[in-house]
Amino acid sequence: MSYKNWTYTPSEDNDGDCIKIWHDFTHTDGRTVSCDFNPYSRMTAEDIRLWFDLGMPDRIDSGPLDSFDLNVLWKEAHQ
Repeated sequence: MSYKNWTYTPSEDNDGDCIKIWHDFTHTDGRTVSCDFNPYSRMTAEDIRLWFDLGMPDRIDSGPLDSFDLNVLWKEAHQ
């Protein structure tokens, strides 16, 4: 999945009891960034669009971002 020259390149960390997903992105110029998103679910196309359009925000509280957080941030930014 790609957006604005960034390709979503998730990787899984399977420790036998659970699988955590690392949400990484690779730009066409070779740069990489990570999104601090819920490690127990993959980002949807909408999550990715919101995250980039919001300027790649960090977590907003003690836990990683999730779809709900991105939607709240979007609504707050567009009131």
